Amino acid sequence: MNEINNIANKCKKCTNANCKKHCPIHNNIPLITKLIEENEYDLAKEVLFQTNPFPYLTSILCDHDKQCFGNCLFKNVDFYNIEQNIGKRYFDELITYPKQVEKDNVLIIGGGIAGLAIAHHLLKAGIKPTIYEKDNLGGIVLNAIPDFRFNKELFKKHIEAISKASNIVNKRFCKHDLDSLSKYTHIIVAIGCENETTSLNGEFVYKAIEVLKAYNEGKLNIQNKKVGVIGLGNTACDVARALKRLSNDVSIVYRRDIESSPASKKELNDLMNEDIKILSKFSPVSFESNILTVKLNELLEVAGTKRKQIVETDKVEKFNFDIIVEALGSKVDQNFIDMIFSAFDKKLYEEYLLLKQDKNRRSETLYKEKKSISVIGDAYYGAWNIAEAINSANEVVNEIYPRFLFGGSFDPITLAHTEIIDYLSSIGRVLVVPNGNEYNLKNLTSFDKRVNMLEIEFNKLDYKNRILISDYEKSSAYKGSIETLRYFNHPIMVIGDDCLLKLDTWINPETLIKENKFLVITRHQNVDDLNKYIKNNELLSKYENNFKVVNILGDKTRMISSSAFKLNTNVDFVSKEVLDFIKENKLYEV
Repeated sequence: MNEINNIANKCKKCTNANCKKHCPIHNNIPLITKLIEENEYDLAKEVLFQTNPFPYLTSILCDHDKQCFGNCLFKNVDFYNIEQNIGKRYFDELITYPKQVEKDNVLIIGGGIAGLAIAHHLLKAGIKPTIYEKDNLGGIVLNAIPDFRFNKELFKKHIEAISKASNIVNKRFCKHDLDSLSKYTHIIVAIGCENETTSLNGEFVYKAIEVLKAYNEGKLNIQNKKVGVIGLGNTACDVARALKRLSNDVSIVYRRDIESSPASKKELNDLMNEDIKILSKFSPVSFESNILTVKLNELLEVAGTKRKQIVETDKVEKFNFDIIVEALGSKVDQNFIDMIFSAFDKKLYEEYLLLKQDKNRRSETLYKEKKSISVIGDAYYGAWNIAEAINSANEVVNEIYPRFLFGGSFDPITLAHTEIIDYLSSIGRVLVVPNGNEYNLKNLTSFDKRVNMLEIEFNKLDYKNRILISDYEKSSAYKGSIETLRYFNHPIMVIGDDCLLKLDTWINPETLIKENKFLVITRHQNVDDLNKYIKNNELLSKYENNFKVVNILGDKTRMISSSAFKLNTNVDFVSKEVLDFIKENKLYEV
């Protein structure tokens, strides 16, 4: 662990964590490095896995120079090595899923990175999805990226674990399957960009992804040829390097200069180290009789943008190639998405197309009554990268199965607590955080016994697999809800109406409210009155959309509380199972 401790120690003096801001997955890098510095490796692992189900992949395939590493204040904290270390060290735990007890009411169409990330998070919550995939699970990462880029063994094991726990349908989802949509509560379109962009025609013009898939399968029959690869993104680099390994004479033809390439620095360096020529500032015009005709480009600086403008000149050049491979990007099959929406709700498709114009979004989820349809990853924003695919998956999971944080002393857990957690687990995932023994409450029952009571109570609930009890506060000093929510990457915080009335007195209240969302459970007041209070409160009204007030407690449980139980030892306030534990352990003088 010395290596990652040395990396983490570099972060001590950081005052501006740009790494987290520029991480598409929003990994809580400052907290992870702090926990590693304190030798809290298990906690660091928990924080990383909350947002990133594939750290062993992102540590290799992410463009770190444009994201975390490239925006580091010190320019030398290589967090990707921490990701790699944790991903490998805790891999078996990462791919361990609870026994599924729920019906498979989630349909995922597409088994690439985005679809697999969705499946991973759902399986961790005890939800078994159905995945339609016409090819092998793993998408471009497994099937097209060449093996020389990274070792795929861990990814294959992860896919195998997801496959065993999910319902896999190895076929293309088509019109004949549309009738089955009605049986799913959530439909997620996670197809890749299959329609490759082309500009040239001819018998010896190939598409990049097709070439890479054939290479990975050992079926690429292109050897000892003079090959021109059009484009200079990561895919073009992969194609060129793969063809070079088959004893071909390979040249890249690119319409801009090398500095403008969207490829990562590592990819470009590897490309150049393999003696692959780059013919820059050329736009292809035609390919006939082994002659690629191109026009020379000029690149002009444009005020207010880093991207240079391409201006074609009249100067024409010709290059001799046996074969051309075009790596110009790809597009999603919009007709397929249209087909799915038409079967789900035609009117929602119009709404979807309007929302899709917002370039800042990474996914979209729309609802019809209690059912939802989501479009994520490449299917939503076009071919991008692994980090954005995971990010869009995280967005959708948090939308259709939101994460709630329910904290408190639970001394003991009462029927009111159970009713709330039963409700929360029916609509999402619940993180229960009992107060530690050092919390500012007197005479707390020991942490372990309070957790024992929680486990007894949750074991009988329908959605127990969606409930996680955290020991986050067991031994650590309480630093306020703001730090707890940051640690868990901002789940929705569940509070009572009494807490709402005091929220502006909590630690760092404005930042707390600005950064997070709150579900307010009303006990003593009606929903309308609490909504009016939020609107009229000087602080809360500024972040009105961060609050939702609900009335879910029945008349019998509304007035039940732990403090009332301890004051009156009213045995009707707790379940029979919890009461038996209380008596057996001689708690509360019952």
